[in-house]
Parts: sequence; C-alpha cells; structure tokens
Amino acid sequence: MIRRPGKKGTGNFLRKEDVNLYDVASQALKDKLPLKEWVFMLLNQDGENEQLSLDFENTMPRKGIHVKQCLKANTISL
Repeated sequence: MIRRPGKKGTGNFLRKEDVNLYDVASQALKDKLPLKEWVFMLLNQDGENEQLSLDFENTMPRKGIHVKQCLKANTISL
C-alpha cells in the first residue's frame, strides 16, 4: 500500500475502502500467508506532513490494518 497523508481535514486517512480491501486480502490468504508478515505500507512524507504521517501510521492498527513495516519516503523527489 502507498499513501500520502495530506492536509488535515482532507479525508486523507484510511478510508472504508482501504480497510475492506485489506480485510478481503487477509481473509483470502489467512491460512497461507498472513498479511501482517509480508505487507508493507509506504507513506509519502514530503517534509510538510510528518505529523500526519505519524498519525496515519498510528491509526492503522486501530482500523485493523497490520503491516510488516511502515516505511516513509519522499517519493516526489525520487
């Protein structure tokens, strides 16, 4: 998954569709490959959204999304 947390109030957090997609994949693979063992989240952190990135990362477990690792990078400058 790749996300770019935007300005506060823009609805750029985990949406219902994100959680549903994760749940479907998790259920389909639960006995073969648990998502929390191989899924990574990449947050596009652009120098202006560090706190929003941290908030986003901290929200994931509360929404039921568990990942192997949450990475942060400024992909715009890559």
